[in-house]
Amino acid sequence: MANRTRALLRKIFNWAITSEIVESNPVYLVPAPGKERQRDRVLTADEIKCIWDAIDADKKNADDSHLKVKTLSAGIMKLRLLTAQRGAEVMSMEWDQLDTEAGWWTIPAEKTKNGLSHRVPLTAPALTVLREMKSATGENYSKFVFPSPKGDTHIRNPQKALERIQNATRIDFVGHDFRRTAASLMTGMGIPRLTVKKILNHVEREITAVYDRHSYDVEKREALEAWAARLMKIVSEVPVAQQIGSTSA
Repeated sequence: MANRTRALLRKIFNWAITSEIVESNPVYLVPAPGKERQRDRVLTADEIKCIWDAIDADKKNADDSHLKVKTLSAGIMKLRLLTAQRGAEVMSMEWDQLDTEAGWWTIPAEKTKNGLSHRVPLTAPALTVLREMKSATGENYSKFVFPSPKGDTHIRNPQKALERIQNATRIDFVGHDFRRTAASLMTGMGIPRLTVKKILNHVEREITAVYDRHSYDVEKREALEAWAARLMKIVSEVPVAQQIGSTSA
């Protein structure tokens, strides 16, 4: 967080200099306060099952005043795992980006990390989550699938929901682990790395990528449908080694 704050301040002051608001950048030459570590956490099948159950329990136990926001938070977490997309892209999802009849979600270029438009296949479990979100918010309530209760925008950080699930399961995980877990388990299922890269919308730097204009829509759909089937099997299996509310780490 300290490193991210430093990077943000540096950008702000660089912009202020080019806009002739200030003359210098006080963050210039300030070293990064923390050592960067690449997180490699991948959830096990038992952990996925335990977290999924906790998400459902959190929503089921909500009172009427918190039911909608807990339903939306649950949808965000489930879709992050089902689609393997970035949290910011899931949370900012809009209804007009979705073709639920054909089963596609098109993320516009301005909302992707690499600035490239991205088509994501929507599997049957993902569509079920989206129908639940529509039911929770009502028809024409907002252009956002996950509207914020604080105004005409979308939920930006469901940290409280994540903390409730972490506390209930006593599992060490963060939101981005959903994406890494989905990608890792897909490759573990034998899905080619190139197809997984296309699902993740990673930029290809190989020279052949310049000449490859194949959409990979078929491969992406087959991969995500296989992953959805595997995920539904994981969350349906009982018992799990680690039950919700267990005192074990």
